[in-house]
Amino acid sequence: MTTRFYGAQRSGDNNWTIYNHLPAGVPAGLRGKAFIADADGAHDLSGGWHDCGDHVKFGQTQFYSAYILLKGYAEFKTGYDDRYSFDYQGYKAANKWNFEDNAHDPNCIPDVLDEMKHEAEFLIKCIPNSSTFYYQVGKGGCPGDHCRWETAVKMQTNDANNGGQPRPVYKNPQDASMPSFCGATLALMSRMYKKFDAAFAATCLQHAVYAYNYAKANPGTVGSAGGGQYGAKTNWKDDFATLCAELYWATGNVAYRTEAISQGPITPNMGYTFDYANTGEIALYNLAVLGDAASLTTFNNRITGHFLADGSRNGQGVYNAHGGGWGALRYNANSSFLIALYCKLNNNYTAPVLEKLHKDIDYIMGANTSKRSYIVGFVPGGTGYVSPLKPHHRNAFLRDDNPAGTDNSLTIPAKNQQLGALVGGKRDGTYNDNREDYVNSEVGIDYNAGLVGALGFINSRVAPVDTNKFCGNPPTCEIPSLGADISTCGTTFPIQLNSNTSAGSSIRFTWKKISPTASVLVNSSGNAADNKYAVTAANGAGTYVVIRDSLDAANAVACSKSDTIVISSTLPVPVLSPTGAIDLCNPAFVNLTVTNAAGFPGSTIWQWSLDGNNLTGEEAQALLNVRKAGVYKIAASIAGCTTTEASITITSSMPIPVDGCASAAPIKLSIAGATGGPYNWYATATSTTPLATGVTTFDAPAAGTYYVQDMSSTAGSVGPTTVYSGGSSWGAAPAGNVLLFNVTKDFTLTSFKVPFGNIYSNNTAATITVEIVNSSGVPLSPVKTFTSEPVNVTTAMANSLITFNFTGFDIKSAWGANLGMRISFLNLNGEPFWHSTGASYPYVSNPSGIVSITGTLGGQADANDYMYFYDWKISTGNNCSRLPVIATIGAGCEITPVRLLEFKGTRENNVTSLSWITASEENSSYFEIQRSTNGKEFTGIGKVQAAGISSSVLYYTFEDRYPVNGLFYYRLKQVDFDGSHELSKIVTVSNEDQTRISLVPNPFLKSSQLSIVSPYNSSYSAYVVDLSGMIVETAENLGVGEKVDIGASLSSGMYLLKVVVHGKTYHVKMVKN
Repeated sequence: MTTRFYGAQRSGDNNWTIYNHLPAGVPAGLRGKAFIADADGAHDLSGGWHDCGDHVKFGQTQFYSAYILLKGYAEFKTGYDDRYSFDYQGYKAANKWNFEDNAHDPNCIPDVLDEMKHEAEFLIKCIPNSSTFYYQVGKGGCPGDHCRWETAVKMQTNDANNGGQPRPVYKNPQDASMPSFCGATLALMSRMYKKFDAAFAATCLQHAVYAYNYAKANPGTVGSAGGGQYGAKTNWKDDFATLCAELYWATGNVAYRTEAISQGPITPNMGYTFDYANTGEIALYNLAVLGDAASLTTFNNRITGHFLADGSRNGQGVYNAHGGGWGALRYNANSSFLIALYCKLNNNYTAPVLEKLHKDIDYIMGANTSKRSYIVGFVPGGTGYVSPLKPHHRNAFLRDDNPAGTDNSLTIPAKNQQLGALVGGKRDGTYNDNREDYVNSEVGIDYNAGLVGALGFINSRVAPVDTNKFCGNPPTCEIPSLGADISTCGTTFPIQLNSNTSAGSSIRFTWKKISPTASVLVNSSGNAADNKYAVTAANGAGTYVVIRDSLDAANAVACSKSDTIVISSTLPVPVLSPTGAIDLCNPAFVNLTVTNAAGFPGSTIWQWSLDGNNLTGEEAQALLNVRKAGVYKIAASIAGCTTTEASITITSSMPIPVDGCASAAPIKLSIAGATGGPYNWYATATSTTPLATGVTTFDAPAAGTYYVQDMSSTAGSVGPTTVYSGGSSWGAAPAGNVLLFNVTKDFTLTSFKVPFGNIYSNNTAATITVEIVNSSGVPLSPVKTFTSEPVNVTTAMANSLITFNFTGFDIKSAWGANLGMRISFLNLNGEPFWHSTGASYPYVSNPSGIVSITGTLGGQADANDYMYFYDWKISTGNNCSRLPVIATIGAGCEITPVRLLEFKGTRENNVTSLSWITASEENSSYFEIQRSTNGKEFTGIGKVQAAGISSSVLYYTFEDRYPVNGLFYYRLKQVDFDGSHELSKIVTVSNEDQTRISLVPNPFLKSSQLSIVSPYNSSYSAYVVDLSGMIVETAENLGVGEKVDIGASLSSGMYLLKVVVHGKTYHVKMVKN
């Protein structure tokens, strides 16, 4: 996935993120293409990689990233596999873009070389001869590429001031660094690609020599041209040494080796780290491999004295010596890559060395205190892990409307969600998931280069790839591609299968059906027509495979490739829109549609249901005017085919609408479950004069749609408004410093003020991110973080209160009565204050009954501390849109004994609480509550008397004190006076144990951290037992929520961890490597 990111950076053609993308107004010939007209007059400069989340091709990172990416493959070949083809044909044909899908199109060439082939074609254009060198295409900044948030497909059609074509081209610098890396990449590519395409490899080598000649003639360094994104390097000889080394390995010419070593002594930037501007370490490695003893010593001392040194690492164990600002985690990836090279060079694979390498990569992939992966689209196995959703990457979002920088609501379409990009990130487990916070959220070709190399090294050790499977002559070793699985629904046999490969005298095709029964359909046929096969009705549905064998001169199989396809009698799975979490409030209703309905046969039968009950008359591809919470499901069926379904869960912050039907006006309308109010009724969604005020029922004078609105809205405040004068403490806010508060009812925090001491630099878009935790300082699950709106902060605002405003900062009483708030991330170069004297708790909200600030955690742990957050502005009440309620007149209005609006159940403290609401009742006698353990056989467990006759909304409750854990099913049997009855929908209630054990990492090298989440407010104990049954480590009387490190003293092996909490024992297998 991290390698495929480079396909997302492709300029020109075959960028998979913008495949088939055609914005409005863009010519059809540019569909899915990016800046294909890049050129210097008649000289084509299309292709290459976009630098970051924008579209410029900057030389400093372009040439460096290409070399580092390819160098990782050259050093650790068995760490790289083949999952797809150069042009992503498998993804395109199947329209499946998840990296884990099997609908890929391997082409016998490692994927990294497919990505490098695209790049090398551009590098060849950059150095067309020994006296011409192109080093940048496009211009950063504004005017230029950075003015507008658009895909490359759209931007290429803009005027030049807005990043469009013709784009500026920069060439012939007095620089030897960039042409050296360009040439080194081409020389290395000539070796790595020779077995796949000897002619292309020869071309790479020829242009590598051109780069060598240019670099020798132009000693020096320059920065990036238009846009000014990258400064000049301080040294060029290290990169020239790398070029000479690669030319020696590519040609065998000893003169290149001599010239490489003569560039020494190479001295890395001892005051910084390794990146595109500081490349001494890779030159030292290359010279050491050439046999230069001085370079070997310097390289080893640099790795052991800096990258492996404990002093270069923070409390999380990750590299933290330098580069902690923009794109911080690229340096952690680079550190791991250099350590990998050190391991290979010295044959040193000892645990202390590997632990440092793994620590940084594990941290990047999610092994940190926040369970946060910093790779877009990747999360490890297990629960609670998250990855970035808002990377600073224009093409990923496929938006061409230039949304405002403050708009962080953009979502990545499903096709592009596994972008594979390493974001800049932070090293303390935090992250500001905001596309405009490019210090954190930017991605870049140089970020992933070291990461891919480090992952390649790890994979070469834990799951090495059999490189013998790669082909030396791809045109004759084609891989069949049968395309996406096929449904017989709405179609007829025969069904034509096509291997999409060529035939020939040395090619044999075999076709088989392998399930549900196995049979050989065509056996090793040399007939050219047998590259296809027609599946008949007699063959039927099943799984089919084609095998394509390439024979050598002796008629032996030299290469065998296959593909599989499933022909089934199953409809496609419906895809519902909208997607994601839907809470009815703004808007008050939603329309549900099947977005892929065109892919279903015309005779498909549709049926919508709500909470398991079919909705009468709702048999179209869309369900309109959805106004109630519940699980909505669409089922697609057709005769002879398996039914497919899709569902979506809708929640609601609004009352339940009770539509009315009568034979004549007035028609009674009402709402149920109303918690706010007062409620006003209106004739339209926008009218200003209410028809009725302060009521939950309304007699409609005519048929039509009416609207009801909750008019409650209360503004208030809580907390001190002026800063306490004594005992201030400043600096980066520790995670343990928490301001505690008690929640009485839901409220929205609209702003607070934070006192700052020093402010070191201006920031036009400063933000603060806070996290809501429990009263012990433990994060909630899922984590609750909120980021303020940007505010302009200047150095003149030092020693003052700064106001931070929020949107959508809704705090729910359901999270717990006692909560806390702490600073999670500060996008501001300044020092927030907390105070150790002056506080006097509680601080009660005005008006009261909403929230009270009650104390602190951390600080000096006394009653006088006050943490950071002054003068909260709060609001309560419902700001939702008007809810439509429908009045109908008709003689056929249905009269039922009981009109049930809602039936639900919750479980807490071993008690199931059931509640239901009726809109009206006619001759209803009682409700029998029934319980089941399997959802089929129900037993009555109690009765509740019904109202008999009612035209008002009524509320009922019942408690089931059944103490057994498990999943239970409940339903209502509504019985009338005449003995007839109706059954309600079934609701499920889980009484499963809510205690959760976390052991991270596991397996582990040094130690692992144990923590538990449990509804029981008690202590817990942990015991580590070896395979003989002996307790080898103990940790007792730990508080729930308290974390403990275990396993440091254990030898490598497998153990059983026993955790005892609230009298119950839990077991976890743990492994120390």
